[in-house]
Amino acid sequence: MIIGMFSDLHSNLPALESMVEKFGSKIDIWLSAGDSVGIFPQVNETLNLLQRMNVHMVCGDHEKLLLSGEDMVWSYTGNQALQEQRESITKENLYYLSSLPEKLDLKIDGLNIRLIHDVTGVIRTGKEKNIINSQQLNILHPGVDYLLAGHTHMATMLYTDTLIYLNPGSSGFPKDLRHQTGMLMLDTSSGFHEFITFDFDRDRLRKAIIDKNYNPKLLHYLDNNFRWI
Repeated sequence: MIIGMFSDLHSNLPALESMVEKFGSKIDIWLSAGDSVGIFPQVNETLNLLQRMNVHMVCGDHEKLLLSGEDMVWSYTGNQALQEQRESITKENLYYLSSLPEKLDLKIDGLNIRLIHDVTGVIRTGKEKNIINSQQLNILHPGVDYLLAGHTHMATMLYTDTLIYLNPGSSGFPKDLRHQTGMLMLDTSSGFHEFITFDFDRDRLRKAIIDKNYNPKLLHYLDNNFRWI
């Protein structure tokens, strides 16, 4: 089975549509490690497409904060976006978000695959979220063959004594050097996995920011290749 896995889409609808257009015909099952909301404006359009794709998704910190109404104290821009989305999101999509699990365990081709947002199961912020301890992963995820996670926005692969940890980077707000949409393809029958990056229509994203009167700082992020400034 071919898994298409992504994370940290952050309501970047053009990136998701580009992913589907380029790879949708090759994917048997879609997985998302959360943070599909927040940051960019098209939250309902993004969630509607994710549901049509039948994406298996877990809850990230942006979903949790959107639902709880709590402030994102570590990001002023991110907090503003969540406030906007709480006012615009439909009841149907709120219900969908509230149904998302914090982790998802799948058995595919004899492999135990776990999908989670932060590898620790606890949402960490700042530089701490980039710290990965292989021994800790072995303890926290016994019996898991593939640990698929997001949150860091950086593509990562790590082999521990017991599992393989894979993070595709961010599909919607990339922090890697190419600043392109990131995703992962995993063939569960052969064990072959591939990190994939590609560009999307940034002009459409720019137009959505302007049309929905979102924080103009997001336009500067686009101009500066998704660097926080």
